[in-house]
Amino acid sequence: MRPLRILDVALFLLVAVAVLLPRPDVKVRAALALDVDSKARLAELQSLPAPLSAEHALEMADLVSDGGRPDFVVAVLTTALRAHGSDHRLHFRKGLALAEHFEMPAAFQSTVRALELCDKGSSATCSEADHARIALVRDSLVRIKDIDVHQDPNTMKKRLIESLRPTWLRRSRPAPNPSEVPAPKPAEVPAP
Repeated sequence: MRPLRILDVALFLLVAVAVLLPRPDVKVRAALALDVDSKARLAELQSLPAPLSAEHALEMADLVSDGGRPDFVVAVLTTALRAHGSDHRLHFRKGLALAEHFEMPAAFQSTVRALELCDKGSSATCSEADHARIALVRDSLVRIKDIDVHQDPNTMKKRLIESLRPTWLRRSRPAPNPSEVPAPKPAEVPAP
C-alpha cells in the first residue's frame, strides 16, 4: 500500500509541473524597465516612511513613469495627495498619468483641480510656465473627456490634433503641383 501512495504523489507532482509550467512562448519581463541607478533610487524612495513629501512623491512618480507604468504613478500620487492635497503639481501629474492610462474624465477632473490650486494658491509656487502647461492640458482634455478611447480612438486623435494646433486648417482642395504653377513674370525695368 505504501509504494502506491509514493507513486500517487510522484504522479501528482508530475501533473502539477506539467500544468503549472508556463508555455514556451511566454516572455518574462521586469515590471519596471529602469536602469540600475534608477531602480536603486526607487528602492530608497520606497523605504522612506509614509507619507512621502511632495518632492519625494513626484520623484517616485517620475521614476515609475519612466518605467512605463502609469497605473503605478496613479497609486503613488493618490497616496501622496492624501497628505499634500493642496499641491498643484501632484494633481497635475496624476492627471497626466490618468490620461496616459486612458481615464479621461478622471484626468480632466484632476487637471482642473490643479489649475484651480494654481490660480487660488497652491502649497508650492506656481510659475507662469506651470500655469500655461496645465491650461494647455486642461484645454486638450476638455475636448476628449467624454470620448471612450477604446471605442473611438480616431475621434480622440482628431480632436487632440485640433486642440494642440489651433492654427490647423483643413484643406478644401489638394495643393497644386509645383510643375503646374506658372513662373512669375520678370519685373520690367524702365529704360534710361
